[in-house]
Amino acid sequence: MSYFAINMEHKYTDKMVTPRGGMKEMKILIEKTGIAEKLSQLGLPQSKSNNSIDAVSIIGKLLGKHL
Repeated sequence: MSYFAINMEHKYTDKMVTPRGGMKEMKILIEKTGIAEKLSQLGLPQSKSNNSIDAVSIIGKLLGKHL
């Protein structure tokens, strides 16, 4: 397993973080880490049903982004 540094700048403030601001942080984190690509390489179970939702999309929804 390899670890890598992600260059993300954070500033501390006394202001409240809005839901949109928090989701923006998550979006940047997901994009910079390449989670979507890693999930597609894991070989997650595939449904045989024609109306199923793939596992990567479900995980993406839980993370708050369309992967």
